[in-house]
Amino acid sequence: MLCAGAVCLALAGCGSTDFGGASRDGDPTSAPTGAEEAPATPQPEDDGVDLGSDEGSFSTGGRLPDLWPADFPIPEGAEVAQSAGFTDESGSRVAATLTTQTGGPETFAFYQAALAEAIESESAGDTGGRFFGNLALTGRWNGNVAVFTDPTEAHTTVEIVLAV
Repeated sequence: MLCAGAVCLALAGCGSTDFGGASRDGDPTSAPTGAEEAPATPQPEDDGVDLGSDEGSFSTGGRLPDLWPADFPIPEGAEVAQSAGFTDESGSRVAATLTTQTGGPETFAFYQAALAEAIESESAGDTGGRFFGNLALTGRWNGNVAVFTDPTEAHTTVEIVLAV
């Protein structure tokens, strides 16, 4: 998954990255101090990792963060590859990387229709079998949705970053 790390990079400047302890449900189990790293808890059933604290969470375990807006549209059959949620003095943000077997243009059309009232600007294109579509959102869902495909991968990737 070429852009799976983009969620972390997108939120890297958006708040603290000291996640505290780790647990399957995102609750802290310990509070590292100083330069100590937060321990990760592998999850055998999905090979994922959840990290969490009062300030935020990160998951590769196939779930959306607790701060995720329950009514934000997710395409049917899409899987959560990773997600993050952060809260700091400037507010809360969430991000998710989704994968779907639905094609890029169809997935982009899904978001165009589902988010029509929140779209501030959009762009899309296809070059050499690589589709890319981007929606800048404002109002109810302030953020960004990017949809892309790569002919070397067997799925469409969706990157979502929202201020909540």
